[in-house]
Amino acid sequence: LLPLRRVIPPIGKVDTASVVLALLVQMVAMVAIIALFGARLPNVLTLLGWSVIGCLALTVNLYFFAIIINIILSWVAPGTHHPAAVLLYQLTEPVMQPFRKIIPPMGGIDLSPIMVFLVISVLQILLKSMAQSAGLSAVLVFGL
Repeated sequence: LLPLRRVIPPIGKVDTASVVLALLVQMVAMVAIIALFGARLPNVLTLLGWSVIGCLALTVNLYFFAIIINIILSWVAPGTHHPAAVLLYQLTEPVMQPFRKIIPPMGGIDLSPIMVFLVISVLQILLKSMAQSAGLSAVLVFGL
């Protein structure tokens, strides 16, 4: 990642080198899976579009599972300061905060994850329809 950061500057708060690396890794994985199946490789632009859809699907799935783990941790070990719990909180808080403003905790119960899960479900449906319209097989992307 460090050599890419020397060549590709960040755009605002977005680390574009990380995004490019994620897309490249996704492309290589797709090419490897396509080669294992013995199918014909698509053109580079199609592969790039598939990689974008794949990276978005993986990101949505990452947030889904991170929020689930965060909810379980709040039941099992509330207020813990374990580094993994802090990392999960830092990862999920930017997504959860806007929903917490809309739905404040009621009686000490945080209902905002329900709204986040609804949005995640809508995003997953949109990504699956985008993948289907782009001709992307669900076999090529984990979690699609």
